[in-house]
Amino acid sequence: MAYLPTSNLVELNATVAEHWLYLPSIGFIIFAAGCVMDLSLPWRRISVGFACVAVLALGVRSSIRSSDWESNEIFARRTIATGGATVRVAILLGQVYLNRGDYAGAEALFRKALILCPEYPTARNNLATALVKQGKEKEAEGLFVGATKAAHEMKKDYPRTWIAALNLAHMREDQHNRPEAISILEQARHDYPNTWELVRAETELLREDDKMEAALGLIRPFAENNWWHHDSWMAIGRLYAQQGRVDEASAALSHASWLDIHETDALNLLAMIRMRQHRLDDAVSTQRRAVSRQPDQPQQYLLLSDLLDKAGHADEARLVLGEVTRLRSLAGASTAVN
Repeated sequence: MAYLPTSNLVELNATVAEHWLYLPSIGFIIFAAGCVMDLSLPWRRISVGFACVAVLALGVRSSIRSSDWESNEIFARRTIATGGATVRVAILLGQVYLNRGDYAGAEALFRKALILCPEYPTARNNLATALVKQGKEKEAEGLFVGATKAAHEMKKDYPRTWIAALNLAHMREDQHNRPEAISILEQARHDYPNTWELVRAETELLREDDKMEAALGLIRPFAENNWWHHDSWMAIGRLYAQQGRVDEASAALSHASWLDIHETDALNLLAMIRMRQHRLDDAVSTQRRAVSRQPDQPQQYLLLSDLLDKAGHADEARLVLGEVTRLRSLAGASTAVN
């Protein structure tokens, strides 16, 4: 039974990985130990000595190989150096270069990945991003347009092919061609329904154009169909708040705060809404919940102190400010020690 995951009876995302062999190896090791125990005493001693040497040698090699995982860059560089220059490894190293601003190095790696697999959409999108960063917008635009046109067919074989359309829309926005950016996102949503990144980008463009009802009409069905999606409910709450529809905003933000018990943005915004409604006691109560979620964040205490002061609880507000001072002194002491 332990060998079934690597038996090829079911499809795996790799041929064999060593961590899938840990459990079945236990049985093999017990069997090998039993065979050694049946050997004569001289051979048994030789076998034990050989095992000790093997453990020592493999332990040293494992220690050396463990350093490969210090960072993505070290892993990718060493893998490529030992002949493992696959598409995924080249893209991994290219993304490292992209994140640290070495756009020319990233471009070279992404081009190498495309030579290995010309149709790989992630390599194409990343190459286009590297080109944009270097000001080579014409070539980048051609890559984004081509990837967007081919995405509908390629989505059967590759995940997240919608990223090309998203990047092309961002490029059109940077070119101040907002209508075309919205059109690209709208088409992409039809090809990739229920994709939050596309919904969020189009909603933000509509909001910036002051088309609030259109933005709500776009994001509200997504949130209702994905009641567990925190970011969509937060976005609805902000849109309602921007329109001054405080009851709907409060309901959406309350739902968002329930979805993530560690997040405080919804509670902070809800407390501000309560304050503007002159419901100061409710605002203070809401902000206390935010403090309980993030008791080590001075910003939460500052907001609570401000609300307490507005509610007429000056003494308690000063006590809360004292907690801010204490947290900042602790942070300063920790920084000094480091």
